[in-house]
Amino acid sequence: MRQLTGFFFAFILALNLQAQDFDKLSEYVENAMEPYDQVGMAIGILHKNELVYAKGFGERVVGSGTPIDANSVFALASVSKAFTACGIGLLVDEEKLDWDDPVIEHLPGFRLNDPYVTAHMSIRDLLCHRNGYNTFDGDLLWYHTRYSKEEILRRFSKLAPKHGFRSEYGYQNTMFIAAALVIEEISGLTWEEFMEKRILEPLGMEDSYSGFNKFNTGMNMDLNLAMPHVKKKSAPMTGFMNAAGAVGISSSVNDLSKWAEMWVNQGEVDGETFLSKSSWNTITQAHTPMPVRTSEWEQGTHFKAAALGWFTKDLHGVKVLHHSGGLPGYILNFVVIPEKDLAIIVLTNDETILPFAMTNYIQEMYLLNEEPQDWAGKYLPFQENREKRAEEEEAKRLEEKDKKKKPTVSHEEMAGTYTDKMYGDATVEMEGKELIFTMQPTQSMFTGTLEHWTGNTYRVEFIDPFLPAGYVTFYTDSHSKITHLKIDLPNPDFHFYNLEFERE
Repeated sequence: MRQLTGFFFAFILALNLQAQDFDKLSEYVENAMEPYDQVGMAIGILHKNELVYAKGFGERVVGSGTPIDANSVFALASVSKAFTACGIGLLVDEEKLDWDDPVIEHLPGFRLNDPYVTAHMSIRDLLCHRNGYNTFDGDLLWYHTRYSKEEILRRFSKLAPKHGFRSEYGYQNTMFIAAALVIEEISGLTWEEFMEKRILEPLGMEDSYSGFNKFNTGMNMDLNLAMPHVKKKSAPMTGFMNAAGAVGISSSVNDLSKWAEMWVNQGEVDGETFLSKSSWNTITQAHTPMPVRTSEWEQGTHFKAAALGWFTKDLHGVKVLHHSGGLPGYILNFVVIPEKDLAIIVLTNDETILPFAMTNYIQEMYLLNEEPQDWAGKYLPFQENREKRAEEEEAKRLEEKDKKKKPTVSHEEMAGTYTDKMYGDATVEMEGKELIFTMQPTQSMFTGTLEHWTGNTYRVEFIDPFLPAGYVTFYTDSHSKITHLKIDLPNPDFHFYNLEFERE
């Protein structure tokens, strides 16, 4: 009887300690959001197949008073890549393809710039970021463009690789667009239909969506949607249907706990096989090595690698699966630690680094027998420095501005059509005394007035609030005739330097 009483007392004590930890976690989150000026956040913790913590903080739309909760829907951005990898795994389990099948076996029209790579690129290669390109190369082909998935891949083939095939890591959204086409070709369904019928519905993810056609472009307050916020201002929910295989799932903490449970249990759901153990192993193992920074080593990580639609690393002696996501107005992080029966979900409708601080805090709650560090406090200087650097860059540009250095060609001569062989056309048009610059495939977002800066360089602010101002420079030959223009628009996500628009 004493043993039973002692056990019961210990059990109650553990429950009370857990409740206290979660109360402390909630308080920590609320305190952390203030210095980051965080609009909204939802956090979920799955432990031992139970959603032990699911809570929303902040607002779905800034200033609206509509709270975020555990059912609020967020665009998952690149966290969606694991869904595409899982879709391929389900087809492998049905023996409809193999991980090492050449892509051209299933997509005969698939081409890359290098014929050897075209012939040898495998399904596996599509999913682990080793095709020879720099991180984010080609992303301007899908970002707000009218191009179809097929057209994106056709145009991407005109861009030369930066590295050897399979030689090093370079994060690639474009190859997940190709993977989505593979799913469509083999299944006879659209990627969106496949995700719904084969993953979302079987897992009971009733408040999750594939693609963006379920959302209005405005602020749909009838749907429990956490609207995106760019520079602390609410923005429309943007659809990237042509890149759905890379960024196309939207979900909530409650629904993602069901998805997480499948990964924690190595492909099983309620004791039944959803994804075979073989495919689970293939997807979650290391495929492309990645360098480990000194700060990561000091925090307990000794290896990192790209898996298939996931990343993997070690942390304090256990294997971690993880993937973050970012789209205009959203930053998210998703972590699965199978050995600890643990998953951590952090979703935000804002653009700060707080999700990563919260993930680290919760990981230490479970992996270390000590008080978690103040990760939000440690990361805050990085957030502030990022904003400070942007301001300093703009101030530096202003110092460089020299209005006395006049253009060498007239505005009338600048007007016309310019073509980049990969991206397509850009136009410069006279409207009164102003020059209007438009990148035609993205004219709804990449249009702006050219403001003279210095010489033949002009400053442009696009309609898209996500990107900083850029600079368009017109280049001339020895006869002072314009030959081409280039865009200087430094940002961490989209590579304008790959583009060179030749004068028609």
